[in-house]
Amino acid sequence: MFSLYIHIPYCLQKCRYCDFVSFPVGAAQSATPTASSDCEGTGGCENQNFLPLNQGELPSAARQQGFVPDAYIDALCAEIQGYYSQDNGYKYNSKTISTIYIGGGTPSLLTAEQLARILVSLTASFQLSADCEFTVEVNPETYAREKFLAYRSLGVNRVSLGVQSFQPRYLRRLGRVSTREKIVEALRGLQSIFANVSLDLMNNLPEQTLAESAADLRTAVNYAPQHISCYELTWEAGTPLLAENLAVNELGEAMYKQTQEILAENGYVQYEISNYARPGFASRHNLAYWSEQSYLGLGLAAHSYNQDRGWRWSNTKNLADYLGKLFRREPEPEDGFNKIMLGLRKNVGIPDAYLDERQKAKARQMIAEELLIRQDNNFCLTNRGRLVLNQVLLELM
Repeated sequence: MFSLYIHIPYCLQKCRYCDFVSFPVGAAQSATPTASSDCEGTGGCENQNFLPLNQGELPSAARQQGFVPDAYIDALCAEIQGYYSQDNGYKYNSKTISTIYIGGGTPSLLTAEQLARILVSLTASFQLSADCEFTVEVNPETYAREKFLAYRSLGVNRVSLGVQSFQPRYLRRLGRVSTREKIVEALRGLQSIFANVSLDLMNNLPEQTLAESAADLRTAVNYAPQHISCYELTWEAGTPLLAENLAVNELGEAMYKQTQEILAENGYVQYEISNYARPGFASRHNLAYWSEQSYLGLGLAAHSYNQDRGWRWSNTKNLADYLGKLFRREPEPEDGFNKIMLGLRKNVGIPDAYLDERQKAKARQMIAEELLIRQDNNFCLTNRGRLVLNQVLLELM
């Protein structure tokens, strides 16, 4: 079995910190992204156009009709249907999908009819496991009850709601379309439909205090979602937020420890650097990435990994090419770095077999420096090590 990621690169408005491969609705369809990152097919995009939307503004009809061009759905379905019919060398040994994750962009802009089209193509070419975890990323301003009831009827059983902050000041600073009121409306609505709801939060924001970060966390746990991701703000090149030259928040370490404490007090178990879940609700899809299991990425700029063959590749990052059904899968080198980087993100760490003798010696040195510990014959990050993961990786590589 393998996991499946589908990329929907359209959004209402590009957030001010975002360097993902995504296009604001109405942006030039020929825009060409310029960079990419691992895991969920994200990356940079030259086109930073914005819709003239105020916070929370989205016509009610548009919530149900969606803004994803049918031309993109046509190309995506063609890619799905042609995957096993072509002698492309990238085929998996199995056709059974264990998890599906639809990300973006804002995939909740998909209409129920568009999602149904995608699933018809998928089930004609692949098999879904009986317990398939099926996640769709959601932005609050796209919530419409009828649409998400239809999503559930199509098999979606998990949603990940992009909150980032409940505080208007930080929603504005981050360039989010949502308001606190829209977030609460969407959260309550989704919880009435789905039994597995995840929230995304961000901390270490410019000028954010410990008390403000704690307030966001406590608001989140008061709604009792099954899963919470809490990411530290990353300053990405080429984004409007970086261009402001704002002072970097120096409270990162204290905020990270505070996040761990508040979430642990409320029954959330940390299983990865930025991810916490109630028992039994860890994201199976993300664990597949971090555990070096096979995953297939479909859609613009999506990344894939075939564990059986040891191959990595990515789809074209050129939207015009993709819409023209020129998918251009591009091989990526396998160098061992991904195994170490992704494995260390998990609490269980990495086995000895991932490291050569030089790296093992360096890892033992970092144990003395309290950056790593030995646990069940694995090398694992300490709390101090989690805060300086990039430094740990540089030392090992």
